[in-house]
Amino acid sequence: MNMRRRMLNKGVVLIEALISVVVLGIGMVALAQLQGTLVAGSGLSKARTEAVQLGQAKIEELRNLAIQTQHTNIAAGNDTVDGVNAQFARAWTVSGTSAKSIEVSVSWTDMTNVSQTVKVSGIVTWDDPKLAVNLASPLTGGSVETPSGSARMGGDDDYSEGIPQGATDNGDGTHTYTSTDANGNAVTELIDSGTGKVLMTIDDGTAFSTVTGSVFIDAANSVSASVVYVMASDAVYCKRSINDPLSKLPVGATGNNIKYYYFDYKCYVGKGWYGNIGIVRTDNANSNDRVCVGDPTASDSGTSTSRHPVLSTTRMYRGYTSTDAASATSTGIGVDVADNSYTAVSYTKHHFLLTRITGNPSDGDCVAPMSKTSPSPLARQVGDADTTHPGGFFCLSGNCPDSLPTGDAPTTTISGSITLLLNTGGPSGRATVTNMAVQGGTCTVSGTSYSCTIDWTGWAGETWAGDITVTVGDDDFLCETGTGEDFAGTIVDADSDGVYETLRYSGIPPSQTQMTGQDFTVRDDSETCPSP
Repeated sequence: MNMRRRMLNKGVVLIEALISVVVLGIGMVALAQLQGTLVAGSGLSKARTEAVQLGQAKIEELRNLAIQTQHTNIAAGNDTVDGVNAQFARAWTVSGTSAKSIEVSVSWTDMTNVSQTVKVSGIVTWDDPKLAVNLASPLTGGSVETPSGSARMGGDDDYSEGIPQGATDNGDGTHTYTSTDANGNAVTELIDSGTGKVLMTIDDGTAFSTVTGSVFIDAANSVSASVVYVMASDAVYCKRSINDPLSKLPVGATGNNIKYYYFDYKCYVGKGWYGNIGIVRTDNANSNDRVCVGDPTASDSGTSTSRHPVLSTTRMYRGYTSTDAASATSTGIGVDVADNSYTAVSYTKHHFLLTRITGNPSDGDCVAPMSKTSPSPLARQVGDADTTHPGGFFCLSGNCPDSLPTGDAPTTTISGSITLLLNTGGPSGRATVTNMAVQGGTCTVSGTSYSCTIDWTGWAGETWAGDITVTVGDDDFLCETGTGEDFAGTIVDADSDGVYETLRYSGIPPSQTQMTGQDFTVRDDSETCPSP
C-alpha cells in the first residue's frame, strides 16, 4: 500500500513539473514578443525622427536658394536617401508663386514590413539680397555695422520629440527655454512650438529682448497679409501672428465701415543687438503702395527721435554711449551705457501702416490714412509709454544724437527716346508729346527724349508695377510696341478711350535703378507703327 502511494506521489510531481515548464515557456515566448515589440517601437521612433529631419532638410535646401531664377523654377520632385535607420523615399510638392508652399512626404518600410510615412510642410520665399542690405541701412540708405548681439540663428538641440519641460510658452507659436550645457553654462533657446526646431540661441544664458507691434493694412489697399513679412537685420527672429479672418478695426465693422485690417508681430533679439526692423512684400506691389510709421498726431521736432509720421519701410534702432554725433559709440538693446550691464526689455506698439498714396508721396501724406479711426490705433494714447509709436528712428539708450545721416532716397530712373512720326493723313506737322507723368515720381521731356524718376521711399515690394502716362497731341497715339531694344514695358489704353497713351511696367526688381532704352513712337491715327 505504501509503495503504491509513493508511486502516485511521484506521478503528481511529474505533472506539476510539466505544467511549470509549459507556463515558463509561454512566459518566455511572451517576453520575447514584448522585447521584439520594444525593439520595433524604438526603431520606428528613431526612423520617424530621421524622416522628419530629412523632410525639414529638403525645405531648408529649397529655402536657401540664393538666385531668384532658382526660386522661380522650384518644382516637385523625389529622391531616395540611405538613412541610418532605414532607406527613405522622399517626395515633395510645390504650390504658389512668390511664396511657395512646400510639402515633403518621407516614406519607408519599418522592421515589421509595414509602410510608414511622415509629412513636413513649410513656406519658401526668395528675397533680393539688396533687401537685406536695405534693412541694414539707416532709414533710406547708407551703411552701418549691425552686430547680432549675443544671439545666433539656429541651435544645437533638437526638440522634435516634444517641447522640453520647463519651457515658457510665448503665446505666438514659440517657446523659450533656458538649460545648462555640457560645460555647465546656461543657454537660452527660442523654439518653434510646432516642429521643435531651435530658431535662435543665446549662449550666455541671458534672456531675449523683444520688439512687438502690429502691421495695419489700410482697407483701401487690397494687399494680402500673407505676402507681408516683418524682417530685420542680422540675428533676429520675427514671428507673425495672423488670424483667419484678419483682425479688423473698428471691431465688428463690415463692408465699407472697415478702416484697417491688421496682424501682430514679435521680434526676438539678444543682448546688445542694434539694427533695423522693416516690412518686405513678396508680391508685385503697385508704385502707389507705401509704408508709413510714426504717430499721426505728432509734429516734427527736428530731432532724430521725432515721432512724426514718415514714409519708411524700416525703423532704425540705435543706442549711443555719447550724444556727440562725431564720436558717438554705438551700444545695443538692453545695455546700460554706465556699467555695460544688461536687462531684457520689451518694446511695444512699434506699428507699421501699409497704405496707398497717389502722386509724388511725401511724409505728410501719411497723416490722413493713419487717422481713419478715432482714436487712431497708430497714435499714442493716454497711458502709453514714451517708447511706443516711434517714427523712423528709435533710441535704445538714454541719449541719441539729434541728427543722423539718412543717405539718399532709393530711386529708379526710366529714360528713353521718343520718335515723332510726320502726320501725313491727319493734321499737318509731326506728332507731339506735351507732358509725361509717372506714379510716385516726376518726369521731364526734352525734345525727343524723356526721363522719369520714381522715389521709392516707403515702398516695400519685392517687384514693382506702375504707369507712365504720356500726353500727346490731337489724333496722336503711342505705338502699341516700343521700338527700343531694351523696352521692358507695354503700351496700353489705360482708360479704354481708344487712345494708347500709357507705358505700363510690372515685375521690376528694386535693384533695377536705371532703365535706359525705353523708347517709344508717337504716330497719327492714320499711320501705322513701324516694326520694332
